[in-house]
Amino acid sequence: MHKPTFLCAALALAAFAPTRQLPPSMHLDGERILIEYTVGSNEAVVIVSAESDQPLNRVAVLDPLGQVVLELSARSSQGLALSGFKLETEEATAGALLLAYPEGEYQLRGRSVDGVPARGRAALSHSLPLPPRITYPLAGETGVPTTGLTLTWTPDPAVTAYRIVLEQDDNDGLEVTLPAGTGSFAVPPGFLAGAAETLFEVGAVGANGNSTISEVVFTTL
Repeated sequence: MHKPTFLCAALALAAFAPTRQLPPSMHLDGERILIEYTVGSNEAVVIVSAESDQPLNRVAVLDPLGQVVLELSARSSQGLALSGFKLETEEATAGALLLAYPEGEYQLRGRSVDGVPARGRAALSHSLPLPPRITYPLAGETGVPTTGLTLTWTPDPAVTAYRIVLEQDDNDGLEVTLPAGTGSFAVPPGFLAGAAETLFEVGAVGANGNSTISEVVFTTL
């Protein structure tokens, strides 16, 4: 006979019990997820990046199915304190990478040093620009001058930017981003050493941020 009374009392207590407040969250800025594909080696990577107003101590990336595909965390509360992050997958063949990272919206999750959750999202596309066609120097070319050298490639009207990389063993390399429509780059005087094997990369960047990289190795005079 007393069960209804007890039930009403329990419901009344639940109604007036304080509601558990979810912790405030912040939104990540500048979220991006993109593919870099190098044609000659048939190697590709996925790169995920974002910025944060508060220092982060944990970062996770979830694929369109909700599975964690990338994660970075600190063992202590002060271990990372990232103001932003850029995560890069291991190199894989283009086919394997596209299979492992399907197209769609990826969720970015983080936690600040103070325990505040962070949220973000970015869409991954599998569309890649056509590989740039390098016209000078050609692969394996020798006797390339170190002064007055202009690197050339055929510009593609569908490309939004070009990233140039130039490396020799004795320097830290040169990396430059050039605007759409560019088909040449004049190497600064004194940058290249003579009689040295040199790597020249041209990366075509599409509107979705994905890039396709062509490269040649030549030897300077």
